[in-house]
Amino acid sequence: MAMKPQGLIALLFPIAFIGIVFAAVAGGCDGCGEGSADGYGSASVAKIPKEEALSRLAADVRRIRPREDYVQSRELVINDRKADLADTLPDVAFIDKHFPLTVNPYVDRARDVAIEVFCSTEKSGNREPDNWFTTVAEDFNARGVKTPDGKTVKVKVRYIDSGTGYFYIAAKKYVPDAFSPSNMLWIRMAEASGTPVTLISERLVGNTAGVVMQEETHSRLKKDYGRVDVKAVLDASAQGAIAMGYTNPFASSTGLNFLVTVLSTYAGYDEAKMLSPEVVASFEAFQKGVPYVALTTIQMRESVVRGGQLDAFVLEYQTYLREPALASGYRFIPFGVRHDNPLYGLGALPAEKTEALRALARYAESRSALADRYKFNQDNAYQAPFAIPAGRALVRAQALWKEKKDSGRPVAAVFLSDVSGSMNGYPLKNLKTALREGSKFIDPRNAIGLAEYSTDVRMVLPIARFNVLQQSRFLAAVNAMETEDQTSMFDGILVALSMLAGFTKDHPDYKPMLFVLTDGNTNAGTFENFSDVAPIVAGLGIPVYTIAYGDEANSRLLKSISAVNEAASMNATDEAIVNKIGSLLNAEM
Repeated sequence: MAMKPQGLIALLFPIAFIGIVFAAVAGGCDGCGEGSADGYGSASVAKIPKEEALSRLAADVRRIRPREDYVQSRELVINDRKADLADTLPDVAFIDKHFPLTVNPYVDRARDVAIEVFCSTEKSGNREPDNWFTTVAEDFNARGVKTPDGKTVKVKVRYIDSGTGYFYIAAKKYVPDAFSPSNMLWIRMAEASGTPVTLISERLVGNTAGVVMQEETHSRLKKDYGRVDVKAVLDASAQGAIAMGYTNPFASSTGLNFLVTVLSTYAGYDEAKMLSPEVVASFEAFQKGVPYVALTTIQMRESVVRGGQLDAFVLEYQTYLREPALASGYRFIPFGVRHDNPLYGLGALPAEKTEALRALARYAESRSALADRYKFNQDNAYQAPFAIPAGRALVRAQALWKEKKDSGRPVAAVFLSDVSGSMNGYPLKNLKTALREGSKFIDPRNAIGLAEYSTDVRMVLPIARFNVLQQSRFLAAVNAMETEDQTSMFDGILVALSMLAGFTKDHPDYKPMLFVLTDGNTNAGTFENFSDVAPIVAGLGIPVYTIAYGDEANSRLLKSISAVNEAASMNATDEAIVNKIGSLLNAEM
């Protein structure tokens, strides 16, 4: 049995995949692609030719004998408002559980002044070298700094990625006293959302973003283009000379910075032209050279290190300097705005909190030696070649990315849902809610199908364009889901891939992708081993996104399945499943 275990704002998002993610799409993939004795990991997958993969897939599906249990009913589709990711953000209790206070001093309300700071994760963790601001805040609290009326200042630090922090602030679901994202782009966007912001410090600690590539790629670009800078990277990607990967600009500071850099570069650093038809056309040409999977930083790094499909990817300089795998044989080319970790007050702060934040900033700026040890402040000479755009322009840039990132190619996707016995009750209820709410983010130009598995596999919705009729059938199929028996996950993956292979044979302009939503491991079916499906997945080249639903899911196995074609894998709790699926679909579909 599988084991048990988530107008303006529509433009403001997804991730955090990713997160958000990927923070979803942007994180949650440590170890992706690593081979091991248990056979997991793309390093152990032998890729077979596509025709052989199709032949093996057809033979395997004949053995599985899936049921064609296509939905006949329809559900009413209500389109009375735009999809709004703010509605899917988990509540404050979720923040406390999943974005903890890494500095949380006792506060006496009568004698203390508490200030809470949303702080980006590269400086607010619990251990070196990600705990620079954590250490600064703890030491600051130990000094017992007083306000003019004699109260003691107590700083609370929340470990939260910049994208997720911004979305809580913009949606007014949770607004802390202060915000210290990686770069100023999120501050501009928060201000555009209507949140008053007060400058405390433009720079707490210095950092930059850049493109990382192997020496061989760098030499090739230097030979072909006479230089290696952002424009050369864009030209090479547009011409198909390199495969460039970057992170989801809805969730990742570096990804957002890169998107803005691409648009600004094509606009000749003229903000007024950043979203012009000419720039949009150039952006679409560039995107054709970007792999069709929105990758996390860790996945991109692993791809380059393994000699995968990526020739270049984005990363912060501090992380680049810290990463042993990149210590030799790689180049770093800075781009975009600096990642100087600003600090801004939020909302109508009382004077005592504003002054407390200024005292905190002065103390943080005095801790440069610690910052240097953690590899911050290593490229102070670099300056952005363009001014930071207005917040509304950044919001529109994100919306443009969602619309144009696939260069006009629609997506064909199958959702494969685990309906085994352990999903009974709240797990299935939350999964249904996630699929219903997530479907609101799917562009009607895309094509969607649905399959489910327990002991056997059922195809419940054939792939078709996601118009109102298909959406009504999708909702009916989701509402009809019921749990039973065991878990034939690998059988389900093969059947879903067969659905996609059949559709894309007749519709070659569509980009196929598979989403697997499961709370556990496989324990039944014709095929029960990773090695049974991995070569076929690799040969087809179809990205398989996996969402591990629950604390006891086999995350390592699911990450390995996704890593075969460098898709994202994420974990989702009961509270977060709606937002995670909504965020993923907002970015990918």
